[in-house]
Amino acid sequence: MARIKISLILLILAIFSVACAGGSGGSVIGSRQSCQIVNRNGSCQGGFSRLRGTFTHQIEVTAYRRGDAVQVEGTFSTQSGVLIVRITAPDGTVTTTEITPQSSGTVSGLATADSSFDDIYIPIVVEAVDGEAQDIEFSIEFWQP
Repeated sequence: MARIKISLILLILAIFSVACAGGSGGSVIGSRQSCQIVNRNGSCQGGFSRLRGTFTHQIEVTAYRRGDAVQVEGTFSTQSGVLIVRITAPDGTVTTTEITPQSSGTVSGLATADSSFDDIYIPIVVEAVDGEAQDIEFSIEFWQP
């Protein structure tokens, strides 16, 4: 009976750790973001001091519903490491761009509003290709098409 309880507790902890990670397998240190949103249009500026792995950045929005199409245009730069930035449209189409320390890049296309509990957000996936990137800056604009 004690083994079953311990196994059950470990299973519950494993489920919670996967749920909290959001399936992203990455992390950021020194995240900052400032957004201005009016109705369904907005812009955000910010960055990360360090990105490890793949991380889903979230822009919280209240005027959208889960599944809504959102036009996104984001410019990203990094001082160290190569980044892949991607957004996914409601039809599953994925738009990606690669950013290197030598050149900033822009990702432009449709994203899909998502939700977690009661929060609605625009997910933007950022991946450090070689495992880590540093001093990442971004400027993102979004609107309802």
